[in-house]
Amino acid sequence: MVKRSRTVYFAKSIDGLVKDGYNTFIEVGPHPVLSGSITEILKMNAVEGTVVSTIKRKEDELKNMHESFAKLWANGFNVNWEKLFTQKGNYVKLPLYQWSNDSYWIETEQGRTKRLGLNEHPLLGIKLDEPNPTWEVELNPSVLTYLPDHKIQNNVVFPAAGYIEMAINAAKKAYGKGVYELQDLEFNKALFIGENSVTKCSISIDSDESKFKIISWAGSQKAKANVNALGYINQVQDISRSKKIAVESIKQTLDNTISVEECYQRLAKMGFSYGPDFQRISELFIGKGETLACINVPDKEQNLLDDYHIHPTILDACFQTLITNEFAISGEDAKTEVFLPIGIKYLRAYRHVNDEKIWVHSVSTERNKERSVGDIFLYDSHGVLIAEIIGFLAQSLDTVLKNAPANLMAYENWLYDINWYADEEYVKYNERVERKKKTGKWLIFGDNTGFIEKILQQFDEKGEKYSIVFSKERPTNGKLKNYRFIKPENKKEYQEILKEQDIKGILHLWSLDIQSTDNLDVDTLKEAQLLGCNSIRLLVQALSETNLSPDIWIVTRGAQLVNQNQQDISIAQSSVWGLSRVIRQQEYINYWGGIVDLDLNDSGHEAKMLFDILQSPNNEDELAIRNNQLFISRTNRVLHLPKPTPFNLKSDVSYLITGAFGALGKLTVDWMVSKGAKNFVFIGRRTMPTKEEWKKIAADDKLYEDICFLQNLDSQGVNVKLIAADIADEDQIKSALTAYENEGLPEIKGIIFAAGVVKDVLLNQMEATDLDRVYQPKVMGTYLLHKIFENRQLDFFISYSSAASVVTSA
Repeated sequence: MVKRSRTVYFAKSIDGLVKDGYNTFIEVGPHPVLSGSITEILKMNAVEGTVVSTIKRKEDELKNMHESFAKLWANGFNVNWEKLFTQKGNYVKLPLYQWSNDSYWIETEQGRTKRLGLNEHPLLGIKLDEPNPTWEVELNPSVLTYLPDHKIQNNVVFPAAGYIEMAINAAKKAYGKGVYELQDLEFNKALFIGENSVTKCSISIDSDESKFKIISWAGSQKAKANVNALGYINQVQDISRSKKIAVESIKQTLDNTISVEECYQRLAKMGFSYGPDFQRISELFIGKGETLACINVPDKEQNLLDDYHIHPTILDACFQTLITNEFAISGEDAKTEVFLPIGIKYLRAYRHVNDEKIWVHSVSTERNKERSVGDIFLYDSHGVLIAEIIGFLAQSLDTVLKNAPANLMAYENWLYDINWYADEEYVKYNERVERKKKTGKWLIFGDNTGFIEKILQQFDEKGEKYSIVFSKERPTNGKLKNYRFIKPENKKEYQEILKEQDIKGILHLWSLDIQSTDNLDVDTLKEAQLLGCNSIRLLVQALSETNLSPDIWIVTRGAQLVNQNQQDISIAQSSVWGLSRVIRQQEYINYWGGIVDLDLNDSGHEAKMLFDILQSPNNEDELAIRNNQLFISRTNRVLHLPKPTPFNLKSDVSYLITGAFGALGKLTVDWMVSKGAKNFVFIGRRTMPTKEEWKKIAADDKLYEDICFLQNLDSQGVNVKLIAADIADEDQIKSALTAYENEGLPEIKGIIFAAGVVKDVLLNQMEATDLDRVYQPKVMGTYLLHKIFENRQLDFFISYSSAASVVTSA
């Protein structure tokens, strides 16, 4: 046996064979390992050749052999096919003329249905090829034109009546004609219809249990579908002819008659913003605990009813009558909040509704602050029963949320974000309100980055008059005129520059002087406060003391994340946007012009684009320029949020919390403890009593609730390290955290920044100290913790903010 390797001259050998004219090679072995090298040598010699193998690892051996023989045959080698295939095939003589090749695909019934869009029902859609009867439909408001008219608290919500219509028709398709009962209906989750999203819905019937399930999902995310409705299907006898009412006799027992206008005005106040298609009630008679209503369908809409058993707009109007029972109740007992349907004991739909007029009789069977239960009966114009709904259960929105699992009521539909749209795309769909043109000159707060010269060139070309204010001395090369310098922190100097001037607009460029994120430090953040928020505060205060009403335009650079391609963001300038929204939305609307965010890298055309914005007649007031393109902002609902994954915190590490004793901080800490956290570091200005002193704290002491909070954590085995330090003081915070590490306590692996000072004061009354108290801990504190921990491996760093930075609050 040879145990050592011997040198072989494989490459030279193959190269020699190729040069001798050989161009076909067969590798015999359990797996081709040399074929690649042979192919490479053929290429090096510019020779076309064929390389085949006998077998390949983990592949069908016979198939590989056949493919290799086929390649050899195609390259002119004779193959003894009779040895390979012992069974002879049938010889078919082919025509000698040229073939005319055409493809004729065999189309499945399901494929034809999809191709032609042959929906089995407007709310069922297309039947799928599934073991259980299943249908799928796209809830497209442009096709189902009535959907946008079903609004609750200004959100388009798919009506519960729609689920019922789906279930009844699915039963008829699956089991044939007959009278069907839907039993133990559950409306699990509201289905919100987004303006710019595709919503799909599916219903399936478990044939063994006669149970139906309706699910929905956004776009192509069927794997993340939500269950919206469940229930059972039974077939029952038609007893409708034996149940009749005398409409006139019921009317006489009901005391109040309410006009249609008043009815829907009251419903709107309760949060039900029904559009015309869902305003079907034409007459309303109300008594104590019962209602009689007439529902009309205009002649021009009669054809819409043909495809439905009970059209959702009609059935929803029947549900509305149960809500109108509240109109007869006054005082504290009257309900004014939104009630949502969550279930029905059973519903029997005896006949298809296609009458021009139907009567609805609803009776309240149970009522309290949290829920309403009632029975609803539908009759045709002759008083014959059409359908009956027994045990219709509705709960208040607050109760639904309180008792529901965390994912109920589509929390993602309550989340909003600011999105940016290319202007030419959005302007097609939105009518804009023109600004009133003003006369006078411009007051420009000039920057020191060179942009002022570019924008002034535009002003000069158009003959616009202006004066300039700089925040510090700077060389002007004699090119600039009508300028002066003021101290950014001096209110009197702002007042002086506004005196005796006919100002039509103010252009604030001072934020452009703030350093980029690359050079961010504490001094930069202080300068950002001085040139940004504080200067705008003083400007607005000085303006409020004059008779002027100019449009204020604020300019930043790279302060907004407009698209995912943006590499960086100028954090220090971002706070200017929050303050600008206070001016824009509440306190000084008459001064507001807009705010524009320039690109981090000036393309050379920004000055002209900005000037065009200032002269534009439209009313867009939050804009950004990126790569010579104009973007405008819109606040939209967040779509397609991923489902939350299971999450637990570590018990052997620490989590740093600022603002832990605030309401939000306490909620956060309690939640973290429930997820397994056992060690915390609380940082705040206050020096808290030691554990030994807790018992001495009186119940009326302002620290009492905080001590109780600590005691509760202690009883759960949670360790809390209390650090008294000013989070906005660099020396204090560094010293405190260094001391913590020297104690050998658990490593800090996560940070929650919940600290925040609430100092509610109107802008015209705000002092510099008021702004400092809010700005310093939030901005400086967050930055300092970021710098201290930026090179450490944290699990998370979460900073809480307020919706007031996007939508201001009174």
